[in-house]
Amino acid sequence: SSADEITALVNFATVQGMTKFSVLYQNDTFGAQGVAALQAALAAANLKVLSSGAFPTQNIGLVNVALTQLLNSALPFVPEAILVWAASPAGSSNFITAAMNVLPPTTIFLCSSVVGESFPTAFPTTGARVYVTQILPLFSNMNYSVVQNYMTAMWAVNPSAVNSFFSFEAYINARVVIATMQRMWAEDLPSNAAFVNALYQQSTFTFDELVVGPFNSALTTTSNGVTTTTVCNQGMKQ
Repeated sequence: SSADEITALVNFATVQGMTKFSVLYQNDTFGAQGVAALQAALAAANLKVLSSGAFPTQNIGLVNVALTQLLNSALPFVPEAILVWAASPAGSSNFITAAMNVLPPTTIFLCSSVVGESFPTAFPTTGARVYVTQILPLFSNMNYSVVQNYMTAMWAVNPSAVNSFFSFEAYINARVVIATMQRMWAEDLPSNAAFVNALYQQSTFTFDELVVGPFNSALTTTSNGVTTTTVCNQGMKQ
């Protein structure tokens, strides 16, 4: 979940001695969840968000405006770590590139797993300043049964398939869908509503040593005085 990822990112940065956190986020429910999760993770460490900048979800060209907003509201301080909570790899890349041009080389950037595991390679000489969360075991770590089964399934379909986090996540998603549909067919006629109900009734899925969930019908978050409710999307894990 967003909270899991952001807590891990905050823990990583605070261990490095960082205390000044800012956040860039897309102006929608996904972004609001990221801000709320960052506030909660920092509160646990007796810290607060230093500054923030938001950009419209459908207009990544405005990330430079969000950067100006973030930097100006941080004054007289300079962010040591910036959470980049955007689902768009292009928007995240544009922001980080612009930010690196005006911030000290010690400032790091913390990104959601949705940007992909190869995202830091977009910054050939500065990629060491960009950190991306990993929400699954390493896709090549054969110490996990779930990874062994993933690789077996991939190679059965395509012996020359290249394994990656994206395909590993897709494999886990497919197992969630299959398990949910099996429950749905056992209890109801197939429909969108029946699928969602079966997902919530199951709540937690266990695949080998990997636990996915629990899922709930709605997740309510409050950010900057605005309360939003997310129903049945990436924000429904509590």
